[in-house]
Amino acid sequence: MFVFKTLRTFFYFVAFLVIIQLKGINATQLISTNSLYFDPFSDFDGTKVDRTIHFWIGFKGKEELLVRWIRNRINKLGDPETVLQDPVLIDWAKARMELRQKEPEEIAKGDEFTPRQVRFVEKGAKYILNFGPLPETINEKIERISGKYFFLGEISSWFCNKLTAKPFIRDIVGAKYVAHLYGAFKNLDEVLAPEFWDKLPQKFVVKGVLGSYGRFVKIVDKQDPETIKALQSLNDAKKSRVTEERLIVEEFLPSPMEGYSIPDYKFFCSFGKIIWVAVGSGPVHSGSISVEDKFKSLYTTPNWHLLNVTYCGRKRAVIKKPSKLPEMIEVAQKLSSRFPFIRVDLYLTKDEAGQDVVKVGELTTLPAWACGVIDPVGIDYLAGSLMPTFSKVDFDQLRYRDFVDIATWTKKCKESPDPLCGVVVPGFQVKAHIKWDSLLGATVQMLQVLQESNAFSLLDPA
Repeated sequence: MFVFKTLRTFFYFVAFLVIIQLKGINATQLISTNSLYFDPFSDFDGTKVDRTIHFWIGFKGKEELLVRWIRNRINKLGDPETVLQDPVLIDWAKARMELRQKEPEEIAKGDEFTPRQVRFVEKGAKYILNFGPLPETINEKIERISGKYFFLGEISSWFCNKLTAKPFIRDIVGAKYVAHLYGAFKNLDEVLAPEFWDKLPQKFVVKGVLGSYGRFVKIVDKQDPETIKALQSLNDAKKSRVTEERLIVEEFLPSPMEGYSIPDYKFFCSFGKIIWVAVGSGPVHSGSISVEDKFKSLYTTPNWHLLNVTYCGRKRAVIKKPSKLPEMIEVAQKLSSRFPFIRVDLYLTKDEAGQDVVKVGELTTLPAWACGVIDPVGIDYLAGSLMPTFSKVDFDQLRYRDFVDIATWTKKCKESPDPLCGVVVPGFQVKAHIKWDSLLGATVQMLQVLQESNAFSLLDPA
């Protein structure tokens, strides 16, 4: 076997040299290319252009070789903004994903595919989600991180709850970035009670502490009966394990675009590194946003380059570079610095003086349920390549760190006379029933065997 592999390698090398000689390519011309690799079968004009190597097609180890080339070039280029626009990487990533494609009809008939994998393809995806230990695309890595880290840990219970996330955000980046509360309630009747309702301003927002895709979020205008009527759908808001309250009422953030919801800038981050920003907005109908009408555009930072990519099948729109982009980047990096993946949703709105200000919308661990179709699919692969691949040991270490930090943070909040200090609108009082002792028994057992050296605070810089 060793002799066979050696002869095969020698054959490819000789063939490579013969092709170079036949095409009249000399060493000077090879050096004149700015790419690590080139295509010996293409017409060579000696100009400084990136050329993609193609003679590996049919080679037994093509997948491993291609993956290695992609990884090496990403390491060479460095930042996500350059990687996601590099034509050579885009070409290689497309070739990599073509090796994974299956026909939709084959998937629909296959017993080995899960309903979720089938739905992903039905949405327009061109590959099968890999739920195994070696994910490649950004969708696959998000799903693995959520399933093996967030869902098995405790930290997501706090910051995926829109009420308890507020003091968490306050302690990391400051109260000025928090959308302030008017109240927190167990049901809609408490929101509509005259002693509270009459104190509210003309416009405000009512939302569930849990929810996704804009569900359980209503913009209310007291002068518009339709928006008040739309509140009835919030009776089905989900319950949370850490709060008795299911609904919160918070300040209304005005949109710079009349008739449209305020644009939300969704920063996809891994340990403080921003992969891209998904910018979304849409027409407002009776105090709510139709998900079907909502456009999404993917931008890179810090140069605000619009990627030629569709996300979740939504229409793309050109969005002006936000005036506070450097500040938004800093906030997203601070909030995500401790996590293998987190999506930080930010708003750019105006204060009473008409000045642009940044607010944190929410933190999300599983955007689009890791089924957000990205076209072209090669960009899905490149974005995934910008994120680390984690083993079980890696996830255990992260959870151990979180367990220690949660115990410290919840103790601090429980002992505080006003744990929501700074996040409530002046003149209002929020007495939320937060279950500070919600740590699971398994968590407590783990805490008992931890060493102090394992403790890293989420509230400290990375």
